[in-house]
Amino acid sequence: MPSVRDHDPVKILVVDDEPDVLDMASFHLSDQGYRVITAGNAAAALQALEQNPDVALLFTDIVMPGGLDGFELADRARQLHPGLRILYTSGFLKDEGVWHGSLLPKPWRLSHLDEAVKRALA
Repeated sequence: MPSVRDHDPVKILVVDDEPDVLDMASFHLSDQGYRVITAGNAAAALQALEQNPDVALLFTDIVMPGGLDGFELADRARQLHPGLRILYTSGFLKDEGVWHGSLLPKPWRLSHLDEAVKRALA
C-alpha cells in the first residue's frame, strides 16, 4: 500500500465535474490503497484542501464550470499546500509542458491512471 509516512495511506483529492469519471477514479484509487477525497468543482476542492492539509496529490480536470478551471485550482491549491503534487486530466488539451504537473489525457484507462498517479507521487 502506498504511504506518505509510516503506514498512513497517501491522500488524493480527485476533482471532476463529471460524476461518472469522479466515481470511477475514486473507487479505483481507493481499491489501490489510496485515501480518496472527491469534489465536483474547484470551490469544493479548495474547501476540501483547507480541511485536509495532508493531501499529497490533486488529480483535477482542467475544464470545469463554476469560474475556476483546473489550472486556477492548482495555483490556489499550491498557495495552501506548496508541496502539493498536481495531476491534470482533460479531453481538450495536449500536454505542452507549460504548467506545473502532469497531464493524463481523457479518455483514460485505469492502468494509465495508476501509472500517472505513481509518476506524479514519485
